[in-house]
Order: sequence, then structure tokens, then C-alpha cells
Amino acid sequence: MKANFLTRMCGGLAMFLGLVGCDSPAETETANATSALSSPNAGSAGRAVPPTTEGNVGMMTRTATPPNSISPRTTTEGTSNVRSTNTWSKDSWLRWGGPDGRMVASDTSSGSDSTIGWSVDWEATPPRELWRKEIGIGFSSFTVQDGRVFTMGRDGDQDLIVALDWESGDEIWSVRLDVPLFDNLHEGGPGATPTLFEDKLITVSRDGQTRCLSQADGTEIWRADLSELTGIEPPEWGFTTSPWVGQPAGSETRLALFEVGSLVALDANDGTLVWKTEPAQPGYGSPTVFDHGGQPYVASLNNERLIVCRLPGGEQVAATDWESRFRTAAASPLIQGDLCFLSSGYQAGCAQYRFDGSGLELLYDNRNMSNHMNPCVLIDGTLYGIDGNSDRSRLCRLVALDWETGEELWAERGYGCGSVVGCGDRLVVLSDEGLLAVVRAQRDRFEEVARLQILEGRCWTVPVLVGNRLLARTAAGTVVALELPPVTAP
Repeated sequence: MKANFLTRMCGGLAMFLGLVGCDSPAETETANATSALSSPNAGSAGRAVPPTTEGNVGMMTRTATPPNSISPRTTTEGTSNVRSTNTWSKDSWLRWGGPDGRMVASDTSSGSDSTIGWSVDWEATPPRELWRKEIGIGFSSFTVQDGRVFTMGRDGDQDLIVALDWESGDEIWSVRLDVPLFDNLHEGGPGATPTLFEDKLITVSRDGQTRCLSQADGTEIWRADLSELTGIEPPEWGFTTSPWVGQPAGSETRLALFEVGSLVALDANDGTLVWKTEPAQPGYGSPTVFDHGGQPYVASLNNERLIVCRLPGGEQVAATDWESRFRTAAASPLIQGDLCFLSSGYQAGCAQYRFDGSGLELLYDNRNMSNHMNPCVLIDGTLYGIDGNSDRSRLCRLVALDWETGEELWAERGYGCGSVVGCGDRLVVLSDEGLLAVVRAQRDRFEEVARLQILEGRCWTVPVLVGNRLLARTAAGTVVALELPPVTAP
């Protein structure tokens, strides 16, 4: 009985992350620009591998004694040596986590309605539903570019990669993949969020199949099998990584980076293997790319440790053990300047490390924040995130945490094991039962300023906010697009 209970506790984790989709080695695919989802239940309205070079690896355990004080840190953004292959705008959301991978909308910097562009007076003018669409079960989030929305769903026994019209929700094309359901203790279906670059997109399945497709019509450009490339079998809930795509300084090509137990770099142009790290128990998050001292690095959390590798070559330079209970590490590393924040569920808690280019120094380690699935957002020196586990949703809390000390500033129940997106001085919170709320991103107290029930059913997938438009979905596959109310002149 106890074993079954503990197993059920784990069930919710990996599915969400907005990170993985499923497809299978023996796979039939069709791309049809005018196709409709047929099932009423599914919905619709290489070159040689270079050896891993570890160099001088800084290795420490999480139980190190933290220092007594932490000096203020500043972000290194704006001087990045990691070159993006995309053109960011307020009308796009090109990868998991949005413009900088931090779940913060890119076109806002201050908290006034006039600056943000949408109002929180929802009693006077509530959000307007633009369209609603059934795409079948899954946990994939969304990416948006050039008037199109890209996500994944399921139709019968096939997974779907889908392009929808941003204005109407109509299907533009879909690609069908013969994929196992991976429905262990949850609905199953894909969970990877497509990554967009140039005129292409890359998706990952729960069994490790990776596809690069044309954004225009879904034509396949290349495919790869991450499980075959690494020799790592899919974990209990499958691979749930959304790739980072870009061209680090010193790289001759665009790289696509994946966390599948081994941190893997593929050539984003043709899918060939560039490098991979030593294997470990796979995590369910995605790689985080950052700069330190003008040098690009990538951090990745698996279910054994955090590793940091130098880019573009993939040499591992630092690592630290991370004890994730029930092997459910899902939230991607959050990095600002030389500080790295980690959190995972089932009371594993959180920790912050300082990276010096060759090692990781533990600054604090506590249980004030345990992210089961979705990561925290960082706004003006404060972390905001969901603390708790999906199996005990009523006990989950929205928590504000001091970035420098890890001290809890305030906490509020009522959103279950939901998700958070940042926007100026606001938190856009989607509860695990489809309640959309706006909460002030402030250190001194909890303050909810707007709320609306927008969906019914399980909602573990993080929404996407592009300008004043919001996309959200249920596990069953209902997608809703909302227009947040415009600011009215006084």
C-alpha cells in the first residue's frame, strides 16, 4: 500500500514540464496542410563522437556549509556570447521558457497597465476568448512565431505535432507520429514544447525520437534518436527535454542541446551528433545556457547531479550531487550572473550555488521551495513559484522567496500544483484546475488582483503570454486563446 502511494506521488511529475512529446522508432508520419483531427476524443474547435573531456571538474556535495553572506549579483544578459538564431519580438515565444528561458514575457519591464499593455480590471472588462480547440491529450506548452502557434497533442494511438493559426485556432498542418502513450499514472501523450529557430522547429518524443520540421508545412528536415545516440533508455515518464538552439561563440554551427541523462549536442542544421557527456539517470528539465566572464556555458540537471559544461565543445567543468526524491527532478536550472538556483519536488527543496568558472559553491540549501514540475520565475530579486506536489494539490503554495538568502517572504494556497509566468510586476498564475489569476510580484505581501476560470480539468502545462494574448491547455487537450483586456484611457 505504501509503495503504491509513493509511486502515485511520483506520477505527475515528468508529464508536464511542457517538455516532451512521444514518438516511436517505427513511426509513420504524415504532414497535411489541410488535415483535421479525425478522432472525436482527440479533439480539434554522422560523424564520429568526440570523447567526453572532463578537464578539471569541480565536484561537491549538496551538504557543503554555505557562507554567511551573499553579495548582490547582477545579470550578465546583454553581453552574451551565446548568439541566438532567432528574431525576438513581442509577437513571438520561440522556446520553452520564452525569450530568455525564464518564463518572463519579453515586452514588459515595469508594472503599469500602460507599459504592460493590458488591464487587470477584469470585473469591468474580462479577458475575451478568441478561440478554443481540441488537440488531444498531452502536456506540451506552446511556441509562437509569424502568426502561428506550435504545440503537440494526440489523436488515437498517434502523437501530433500541430501548427495552428494564431488568429482563428484553425489547423494549418499536423504531423502524425506512431508513439507509445507513456500514460503511467497520468493521461500520457506528448509533453515536449517545440523549439523554433529560423523557419524550422525541433521536437522531442518521450522515447527520444527527435524531429526537425519546416514551420511552413511540417516537412521533415532531419530526424535523430537520442536514446540510440546515448544508449540511455527512456526513464519512467520518458524523455521530457525541450531543446535549446543557438550558436555559442566559437561554434561553427548552430547547436541543439538536450537533457536526456547525457547532455547531448546535435548540429541543428542536420541532426548529426556533435558531442555528449557521460550518462546518468535522466532528468525531466531542459538545458540552461548562460555566460560567465565572456565564456558561454550550459547547465543541466539530471536525477543524479547538476553539471556545467563549457560551450561550444561540451567539456564538463563543474558538477554537484543533487538528491531528487523518486528521481523526479523536473525544473530547469535558473541562472542569473554567477548564481544558479535548483529546486525539485517531494521536499527535496531548493539550493543556490555560485559558479566561478571551474566549480560550484553552495550558498544556501533549504526546503522553502520544492518545485514539482514548473520552475520559478525571478523578478527584481525575488523568486516566485509553486511549492508542493501534485498528489497533495490542496497543500501546494505559491511562494515568494528571497533570491539572495532563500528566505520565505510569503506564501498562499489556492492554486494547486499550477504554474507561473512573469510579466512586469505581475505574476500570471494558472492553477492546476484551470483558474487564471494575476498576482502582484511584490516582496512584502500576497495580493491577487484578478481571476477567471478559463478551463476545466487538469492543467499542469505552463501558459504562454505573448503581448496581451494568452494560450493555455488541459491535459485532455483543450486549448484556449484569450485576449487580455486593453488599457482604457482615464
